[in-house]
Amino acid sequence: MERDDQVYVIAVKRDKRSEVPRDWVEIVRGTSGVTVLGDANPARIQVKASLEAIEELRRRLGECVRIEKSLPHARF
Repeated sequence: MERDDQVYVIAVKRDKRSEVPRDWVEIVRGTSGVTVLGDANPARIQVKASLEAIEELRRRLGECVRIEKSLPHARF
């Protein structure tokens, strides 16, 4: 079965910053099917991930983070 990985941005919700697990970035990094793109910062990380991995992250972190597909920038 071929994986259909997409690029996502995972960001901590402002009103949940005090509730997000301290190791949330490590949780993302340690999830099977996730590849971190670039450097993470305390509030945001960009990943390439399978749909199954995103569903797992939503299950584990969903209340504290927003997960959205990254939109490609138009080139002029």
